[in-house]
Amino acid sequence: MLSMLPLAIVASFAMQADQAGLARGAWVGTSLMEARKGHTATLLADGRVLLVGGGSCDGRDVGKTADLFAATSMTLQRIAALRFPRREHSTTVLKNGRIVVAGGVTRPNDPVGATGTVETIFVSRSNSPWGMWQRGPDLNQPRRSQAAVPLPDGRVLVLGGFDETGTALSSTETWDGVGPRWTDGPPLNVAKGTVRAHILKDGRVVVIGTGGETEIWVPTSKRWRTLKSAAFAPRAGFPPSMLSVPLADGSIVAIG
Repeated sequence: MLSMLPLAIVASFAMQADQAGLARGAWVGTSLMEARKGHTATLLADGRVLLVGGGSCDGRDVGKTADLFAATSMTLQRIAALRFPRREHSTTVLKNGRIVVAGGVTRPNDPVGATGTVETIFVSRSNSPWGMWQRGPDLNQPRRSQAAVPLPDGRVLVLGGFDETGTALSSTETWDGVGPRWTDGPPLNVAKGTVRAHILKDGRVVVIGTGGETEIWVPTSKRWRTLKSAAFAPRAGFPPSMLSVPLADGSIVAIG
């Protein structure tokens, strides 16, 4: 099970094959600038990882900070603070280098709640200063714990999550990173509060819910298709301790 405590440690794993061809390696860690829980960790094209937002375990604090982690040097670099504190949000990198941070919870001690605010920033090259976060158009539906993926055509897709009352959502919406508003997409067949989403090599989107249901969508289609059988047993608890990881061969592994 995943830890529910905010951690102040970041680690990387270096792996290599030994003489017998077996994979071996070791974890190397360093301290974060501050403990985080409910944050996002997003891999950038140059190998760095962007850490955004998060809050304290007791819910009394929601953070606005953002840090860059470089595994090659095991160093952290602080960039401009978010315009809004947030946790349980989504962070997505678009094809043009724009980073989109959307939704989440902005108020401390808010067990339900959700925001529709969006802010963006462009990725800066290594050793170059970053700009400031800029407001983007608000989501059509405030949400937290949602999934978000970059589509092959350059848009970002946001789906599922919980609304301001804690009700699971089936709605989806997209933004091209330029226009003044989000566009509603086809709803999921089953509402998914805590949800995982991945892009397949052929551009289709796969969505996995913690109840074991799985749906798939072609970005040019007007509806989601539910797979005939659940790939795994339902995950319990809140938030459910499920992770899903895409593999190099195009398959997806669900863990937890």
